[in-house]
Amino acid sequence: MQFKTCPQAFDYILLGQLIETVSGQSYHDYLQQTLLTLLALQNTFVLEDDDQTQQLVRGYYDFDEDGHYEDWTDMNMSYVWSAGCLAATAEDVAIWMEALASENLHPHFNRKTFPVTPLPKA
Repeated sequence: MQFKTCPQAFDYILLGQLIETVSGQSYHDYLQQTLLTLLALQNTFVLEDDDQTQQLVRGYYDFDEDGHYEDWTDMNMSYVWSAGCLAATAEDVAIWMEALASENLHPHFNRKTFPVTPLPKA
């Protein structure tokens, strides 16, 4: 039996906790200071409460895997926290993808520091 290692929501929540512990900042403040401001992502937000979801495109997910998709747009964002509490416009996503592809995210984030290991093909 072959297993693939893929990040799960718990991994991202743990990473959020690690970011807060090491940086001494809230997850929101750390992202704002180190990524959002650096890349001038003015339409990317850390969703922290239910009021912010009113202007988002609706999101549907078959959470309980019963074949019916539920609207998850209005869920409490503290539930997903660092595992998915970011919202961005298509333009900001394009800026993010360009920075990621060109390795211009942060001086410490590059392929030498964090080499990318591709998953083996199934």
